[in-house]
Amino acid sequence: MTQKDKQSTPPEADFHGAAIVDESGKEQLITEEMVQSACDKLDPTQEYAKDDAGKSS
Repeated sequence: MTQKDKQSTPPEADFHGAAIVDESGKEQLITEEMVQSACDKLDPTQEYAKDDAGKSS
């Protein structure tokens, strides 16, 4: 790889998650605990979509 190739090749992303960006541009990583808390707050009487195996998706 030449020096020019190194300069023109963008770095690979090393991000394997998600974040919320607030109005000021600050990133707040979304944690497993945040997802579990949101799922716990879902209405238990609501019917959610099922996949072909009958599991909630």
